[in-house]
Amino acid sequence: MIEIELATGSDREKAAERQLRQLLDAYDLDHLIETRRVRIEGGAVPHSHPVLTLNTRHLDDDDRQLATFVHEQLHWRLSATIDAVDAAIADLRTLYPDVPVGGGQGGRDAYSTYLHLVIGILELNALTGLFGPLQARALIGRFDIYRWVYGEVLDNETQIREIVEAHGLALSK
Repeated sequence: MIEIELATGSDREKAAERQLRQLLDAYDLDHLIETRRVRIEGGAVPHSHPVLTLNTRHLDDDDRQLATFVHEQLHWRLSATIDAVDAAIADLRTLYPDVPVGGGQGGRDAYSTYLHLVIGILELNALTGLFGPLQARALIGRFDIYRWVYGEVLDNETQIREIVEAHGLALSK
């Protein structure tokens, strides 16, 4: 059971809670859930720690809300395997010596951009399992954050996947 807390109890937060509960009922997500504590806060930037926090931005887009939930759960998963993540990032630095930072293209710093390449390939895998490959790729292709990261995930999927899998970070169901 997922414990959902609302920051203010606004109508939009309540709607986001209903949406998330419906999504949790509709999809088999057990293999993706690392934390069962979720906070919904209108206007917040979604984040994973210390409490997985979603916002109310995607009330009209169930697929995007589900993808955001999965993305933040993946942060939790990777935080438990930081040595393997750092090894994968070292390999990604060789593949991509220069990465964008901020501006909607990358993370808040270079490390975050590399981390999001790992998250991105795992997210593509998870969404493919939930929606199928065409819908998963189309969904990721319309994300308006980490645009460079997700572009690389879609364009260089095989190379990034090989690096992630070589360090034992692949998803299993």
